[in-house]
Amino acid sequence: MDKILELKEKIFDYREQVQSKSRSKSKFSKKVEKISSRLYIFLFILTIVGYFFFFFSRDIFVDDSPIIDSGTGTMSTQKIGEINVQVLSRKVNPSSHYGEFLFEVEGDQLNTNREFQAVVSEEKNKTQLKSHLMKIYDNYYVLQVENIPVDWKKLVVDFGYVETDLADFDLENSTKQEEKTLQTTFNFDYRKVKETNDLEKKSKQEYVIEMTQEQIEQTLKTRNEADKTIEELTEEMKKIDQKIEENREELEYKTGEEKEEYERANQRLESQKQKYEDKIKELNETKKSLEEKRQKLIEKNREAQSEKTN
Repeated sequence: MDKILELKEKIFDYREQVQSKSRSKSKFSKKVEKISSRLYIFLFILTIVGYFFFFFSRDIFVDDSPIIDSGTGTMSTQKIGEINVQVLSRKVNPSSHYGEFLFEVEGDQLNTNREFQAVVSEEKNKTQLKSHLMKIYDNYYVLQVENIPVDWKKLVVDFGYVETDLADFDLENSTKQEEKTLQTTFNFDYRKVKETNDLEKKSKQEYVIEMTQEQIEQTLKTRNEADKTIEELTEEMKKIDQKIEENREELEYKTGEEKEEYERANQRLESQKQKYEDKIKELNETKKSLEEKRQKLIEKNREAQSEKTN
């Protein structure tokens, strides 16, 4: 009987040990699950932070490295041989990684054997980018650049031309024609280039329409400024005439040196009036040229509109 009781106690002890181990194991599993859950949340947050860091690091951290940029307008003008090239505008679409750079070439009106070319590279990644240089009209060119890296720092544009000298044409060897290559380099820093999500590649006709419209508006603005200046100069001339008349009336009562002083004053006033008249004449000539230019631009705009719809 005692042995039976002893065996029973052993069985109960063994069962208790098994259940105790099971409970311990269950607690350990719960701990692992809890830690795993927290680890997943941590990794998810880390991924999101990394994403924002990668795409918005430029906004978070100030880049105080030296800015090497060619600028736009007159300050960007560079000489290639006997011609001048300047940057009119530069824009980049950060969403599509597409960029446009507008150039004006001055002094190329007479040459017929000159082909302008451009090569674009991204300095940080040391890669040449896909690009296309298109002549819009007259002396205006647009450089279309694709696949600009997200983290680009500076774009380097080698702009130049290849010119064939037909004076060296050899009838016995038609392939022997001297080619001359000249170029200059423009640098565009990402901190100076305008970003816009509206920028997209356009056709030649669309560029012509856009540029002629801008130039039409600019000619009107310049003409209005000329009108305003003419009006101001005309008012000044009226004041001069009035002052000269006053001085002449005073001359009747002046003698000697005082009279001579009034006469010299009138001479200076007449000279100033002549300068104003010359300036008005010059401005009227400018207005005439502007109107001729505006009419040509309107015609070019209409032609492009017609080509676009056909």
